[in-house]
Order: sequence, then structure tokens, then C-alpha cells
Amino acid sequence: MLIECILIGSSLCQAVKDNKPAKPHFASKQNAIVAVLQDKPVMALLAADLTAKTMDYRQTERDFNFGGFQEQNPILRHMLGHPVAMEAYGAAYAVGAAWLGHKMRTSRYGVVRKLWWLPQTYSIEQNVYGYAYTRAHYRR
Repeated sequence: MLIECILIGSSLCQAVKDNKPAKPHFASKQNAIVAVLQDKPVMALLAADLTAKTMDYRQTERDFNFGGFQEQNPILRHMLGHPVAMEAYGAAYAVGAAWLGHKMRTSRYGVVRKLWWLPQTYSIEQNVYGYAYTRAHYRR
């Protein structure tokens, strides 16, 4: 009798253990990097931003190598003579602006969603201005 109770009890415990409800399955959140990469308008502005940065940094580097050039950007001033460091800084800046633009584009606030393009456009404008200024004002 005792053994039957033990066997029945253990089988009931096993049955209850097996019938536990499974953990709720939540939809996995998309990786932040993948979400930004799939946002086509943000990627289009990122491509334009990287193009403007490349033009500006190459012009700056070329004029610096000819001599007599003064960089106004205090961060880039220390990177003159190191083109890889300048391009890495520019790429990080552009990707940061793209990430911020994507976050603004998917914001819950309507005003922020309407201004999602602003960080990237500002970055592009600054580099286009720097390129044009360097081309116009540096005397070779």
C-alpha cells in the first residue's frame, strides 16, 4: 500500500510537472543595427553624409599636405596627417547621426517623427560647407 502511494504520488507529481504552462513567447525585438540598416530613407542620407565627409576630409588632407592650412574643427585638428583616423571619426559621426535619425523616425512623438532628417542633414551641410570653404579660400 505504501509503495503504491509513493508510485502514484510520484507519477502525479511528474504529470503536474509536465503540464506546467510554457513560458510566454514574446516576439523578439529586432536588433537596433539591423533596424537602422533596413530603414531606406535613413540609409540614403547616410550614403550622402559619407560622400560629403569623404570629399571634405580628402580636400582638407590635400590642403594640409601642401602646407599653411589651418583646420577650424578642434577635434579634426589633431587628426590632420592621419587620414585613416579622420575617416574613422567621420564614419562614426555619420553612423551616429543615422542612428539618431532612425530613432527620431520611429519616435512616438509626431513632431520628432517629422524632423527625423534633421541630424543627418545638418551633418551633410557642415561637410559640404567645409569642402566649399576649403576649395574657395585656400590659396595654392
